[in-house]
Amino acid sequence: MGPAGATIPSASGARSPLGPGIDVRGPGRRTGGYVVGPGSVVSAGTYAIHYAPRIAPLPHWLTQHLTGTRPAGPPVDPVTTLTAAIHRAGLANLL
Repeated sequence: MGPAGATIPSASGARSPLGPGIDVRGPGRRTGGYVVGPGSVVSAGTYAIHYAPRIAPLPHWLTQHLTGTRPAGPPVDPVTTLTAAIHRAGLANLL
């Protein structure tokens, strides 16, 4: 979950700030993407919540990276950093 007031644009493909092939979906400047979640209905049925862990806040460094407000500095490898954060949060079973 992103912080209040942060505008995170949707991006995909080579334009993704997290790297090629890592899609970002947000209601920001570039819209048109979609997220499937609880209540969404598709031909196979309706999505429902079966496991509801607490949603962690979006890390500050990732918010900065996605909104383009990151201060100048050495580049961050978002995949390695995000993977490490997922393991620290005990969510590795979701990978």
